[in-house]
Amino acid sequence: MDLNNVKKKQIVKELDLKEKLIKPKKMQKISNNIINLHKEKILCVLLDDNPKYFKWFAKKPFLDFELNISYSMFSKIGKKYFIKIIFSKYSDYKKDFVKKYWFFDKIWKKSNIKIKPDLFFDKIPLTKKGLLIKKELSKKNIIFNSCELDLFCKDKFLQSIEFSDYSPKTFLIKNNASFLKSIKKISSKYAVLKPRFGLGSEGVEIIDLNKNFKKNIKKSFKEDFVLQEFIDTSKGIPKTKIKSTHDLRCVIINGAIEFCFVRMPKKGFIASIHRGANVISIDPPKQVFPLIKKIDFFMKKFGNRFYSIDLFFSKNKFYLIELNSKPGFGVGVEFGFVKKEEKLMIKIFENIILKHPVIKN
Repeated sequence: MDLNNVKKKQIVKELDLKEKLIKPKKMQKISNNIINLHKEKILCVLLDDNPKYFKWFAKKPFLDFELNISYSMFSKIGKKYFIKIIFSKYSDYKKDFVKKYWFFDKIWKKSNIKIKPDLFFDKIPLTKKGLLIKKELSKKNIIFNSCELDLFCKDKFLQSIEFSDYSPKTFLIKNNASFLKSIKKISSKYAVLKPRFGLGSEGVEIIDLNKNFKKNIKKSFKEDFVLQEFIDTSKGIPKTKIKSTHDLRCVIINGAIEFCFVRMPKKGFIASIHRGANVISIDPPKQVFPLIKKIDFFMKKFGNRFYSIDLFFSKNKFYLIELNSKPGFGVGVEFGFVKKEEKLMIKIFENIILKHPVIKN
């Protein structure tokens, strides 16, 4: 018997029976001054074109079981607010319209009838075309997050400069010469090399700087990288159940920590879900709040914001590792804390979507 399939069927059954989602605080008080009840608003989640992630010729839009469950849950919440959620590839967008899209109405359905959304939820990659679309929609103020916030969150070197007091020692690497020069300034046992504009753990390399390390090593750099000192997190986070190597993610909505979980690698140092890391949900550690407040004070200039902050704890302090402008859904379904992910979705509606002028008016 496939235990994973049994688990998935149980989750589906539980969510199908649970038509009554958590009641948002303002759900019973929605009135015409919050949202126009006479016309259903349309929110488009604008997605990557990657066929490994999102497909048109299939029974469901997402290849990942967890994403289909999470986004169906997101759609049900939207319906309670009189907002229709649609899902489209950014290549199907042109001048405020999308030419085809998926939507959830008891089951997953799709339509190739051209439609004009009121607001866009940005899940677009930073390609040349993607950047043009972001700029166009940001200029019209019909997308969240803003293009400016997205660009800042993608630049690991810029973050290390802006938040230098809380970041590991960081160097910009453009070629082999700058790599060799900078690595001599790393005093930790290991060094971390990663793409300046990389996504997640893709392209991340841990370099062992032992006695046998070749100081004249030649590496090829086709893009900008950052080289950072290694932060040893093996002692965990004090006053929590985290006792080993970790990566703490705090999901932020307009300054408030609305969701918090820890990723712990099965082996090695890279705590990535794609590399098999275990994930547990925790309450935000008390000692993290001052740092979150300082970071969000800067981020506030980008307006409404939904982003995450990845942190390491070592030697009595938290270190900022990176920001992410597109925290993903599905982790709650995959690792057993669906209710917390659902609460996060409700907060996105209450604190960003419902307060947006195009939805509110």
